[in-house]
Amino acid sequence: MAGPVTPGPDARCRRAGGATVTGVTNPASPQVVVGDVWDALDGAKFQVTHQATGRRLLTGPAQQTIFLHGRELVGYRPASPSLLAQLAEWGIQPVASGNYPPPAGASDATEPYSALPQQPQAA
Repeated sequence: MAGPVTPGPDARCRRAGGATVTGVTNPASPQVVVGDVWDALDGAKFQVTHQATGRRLLTGPAQQTIFLHGRELVGYRPASPSLLAQLAEWGIQPVASGNYPPPAGASDATEPYSALPQQPQAA
């Protein structure tokens, strides 16, 4: 591992020096889902700064931004490797909690979810 694993701002968030161990690389463990990503962003003090029809723009303490659908809409979907990599660049490592099961009949429960493309801000 490239560095020590240290606790993040809360128990649902780990920070690791470059290496990621999640359900994506270890299928026997629970997968990190979008709800876990939201938990980690909450723990890292990100706040919703804009919202529209199920979508949220979150801004972090160092002015990082990420555009996601609401936890209530896609919290059960697996986080994509690109989403996890984006968070890792900011030192945020979501941890699989098992707290976000898919709703009955969810046809997209195994489809990985990535952050939404951000729209340019009007001047």
